[in-house]
Amino acid sequence: MLKQFVLNELWKPKTKLCEIMNKEGSDKAREKYHNYTTVYNYLFQNIRFDKLNFLEVGLGTNNINVPSNMGANGTPKASMRGWKSYFPNSDLHGADIDKGILIDEERIKTHYINQLDLNTITNFKNEFPISYKFDIIIDDGLHSFEANYNLFNYLNDMVRVGGFYIIEDCNLEDYNKLLVKLDVSNYEVDNIQLPHYNKHDNRMIILKKIKDKVSFENELTIEYLSKIKENDFTKFFEYDKYKINHNKKKVFSMSLFNQKVDLDYPEDQNNEYWKNKYFYPLLKLIPLINQTGYGINLFCEERYKDEIDNPNVNIYTFKHSVGAIGMYWRFLSFDMVDETIICDIDIENIEVHKLLIKQDFSCRHLASGKNDFYVDKEKTAKKYTSILGSQHKFFKKDFDFNVKDIMIKFLNHQKYYQNNERRNIYNKSVGHMVKGFGNNPLNYGSDERFLAKVIYFYIVKKSKFLTIYENHNVYENKEDVDYTMRNGNKLMLLN
Repeated sequence: MLKQFVLNELWKPKTKLCEIMNKEGSDKAREKYHNYTTVYNYLFQNIRFDKLNFLEVGLGTNNINVPSNMGANGTPKASMRGWKSYFPNSDLHGADIDKGILIDEERIKTHYINQLDLNTITNFKNEFPISYKFDIIIDDGLHSFEANYNLFNYLNDMVRVGGFYIIEDCNLEDYNKLLVKLDVSNYEVDNIQLPHYNKHDNRMIILKKIKDKVSFENELTIEYLSKIKENDFTKFFEYDKYKINHNKKKVFSMSLFNQKVDLDYPEDQNNEYWKNKYFYPLLKLIPLINQTGYGINLFCEERYKDEIDNPNVNIYTFKHSVGAIGMYWRFLSFDMVDETIICDIDIENIEVHKLLIKQDFSCRHLASGKNDFYVDKEKTAKKYTSILGSQHKFFKKDFDFNVKDIMIKFLNHQKYYQNNERRNIYNKSVGHMVKGFGNNPLNYGSDERFLAKVIYFYIVKKSKFLTIYENHNVYENKEDVDYTMRNGNKLMLLN
C-alpha cells in the first residue's frame, strides 16, 4: 500500500488534509505532533468525495484525568471536524471514553467506548444494523496493546471488504507485539514509522481488508469457558448407567426425551405427536444402525429406561430434564468412546451415516442448498448456522478437554455472558428470543450453537476436520470452507 509513498518520500510535501487538520488543531497534521495527514491523503485522496461510513475512536479529550488525554489546551473532536471537511459526503462517527465530550455536531455522531471494557464495544456495535460496515476505522484512543487488541478483535468484522482499519500512535513495544498478535490473515498489512521529530510513537499499522472471515458465529475458546465460575445446569448431566449391553468404542449417540423445547420448565409434548415423531422412528432406526457394526449409546429420561431392550443399545438415564437440554446428552459419548456419530432420530440419514463411518477424520456432511431458515418474516435473524451441517462424527483423540464440563460452562456462558458476544445475524434479538434463536441455554438450538461456537473452531484449528460436500457450488458459506482449508483441514466433494 505504501511502497510508492515511501519511495517518493511523500511525507515531505504538504497536502490538502495537512492544511485542514492544522486549521482544526488536530495533532495528526504534519506541523503538529504527528504527520499522519500525509499518509491519509495518499490513501484516501481518490475516495474523499465518495459516500463513506467513517469511524474514529479517540476524540482528543482535554480532561487531564482521562488516560491518553490531549492536555488541558487540547481541542476535543479537532480531527473529526477535519474529517468532516475532508470527507464532505460521508457519514462520520466518533467514539471516546470521556462522556463529557460526546456531543453530536452536524454530520458527526458521537458514541461511548471504553476500549478496556468489551461490553461497551459490544453496545456500540449493537447501535448499528447487523449488515452495517465501515469503510474506514481509525484507532486513536487509549494507546496500549490491550486497548488496540480489544478494539480490533471486536470491530474488525465491521470493516467492509476493501476498507481500512488503522491503528495510530504505537510505541515500539506495542507496535511489534500487535504485528505478531493480531489475526490479520484476511487483511493486506502495511506499517510505517514516519520520519518526524517525534521518535516515540509516530507509528501506524495500516490494514486493508481483502475478504471477510468466518463472521457468522462468535468463537468461544476452551480457555475462556474454563474460567467461567458459575456451575448451574450440572444436575441435568447427572446420569445412571442403567443398562450397559456392549463395550464398543464406536457408537451412534442419540437421546430420547419428551419436553417442549421452547420452555424453561418441564412440560411434555403431546404424547401421540411425540411417539410418531421420535419413539416409533427410533425403533425403526436401531436395526439399521446395528447392521453397521457400531454400538448405540441412548441417553434418555428415566421414565423411558425400559422402552428399549436391545443388546446393541446402552441405556443412560437422567432424572432431570427440561426444554431441549436432552439434545446435549448425545455429546457425552465424546468422553466415553473412541468414535462418536451424532445422530438425530431420522432414518432418512442412514446412508450419510454410512459415509461418515468410512472416514478416518472428525467430519461433517454439508448438504447442498442455502441456509434459508429465518426466525423473523423480515429475514434479519437466521435460525441455524450452517458451518457444521446436519451430520457429524468426532474422535475422542481430537479433544484434550472434558466435553461434559465444557458443555456446562457453555450453558453458563449463555445464561450469564451471552450479551458480551458480538451481535450478528445468528444472535439478533427477535420477539421473545431476546438473545436470538438458540442462545437460551435450555431451549431448542442451544446444542447447535455449542457445536458452532466451540467444537467447530476447536477442531478446525487443530487441522482435524474433514468437510464432505454434497454440492459446493450452491453452498452458502464459502468463507467457512476457505477458513477450514487455510487451517490445513480436508475437503471431499461428492458432486
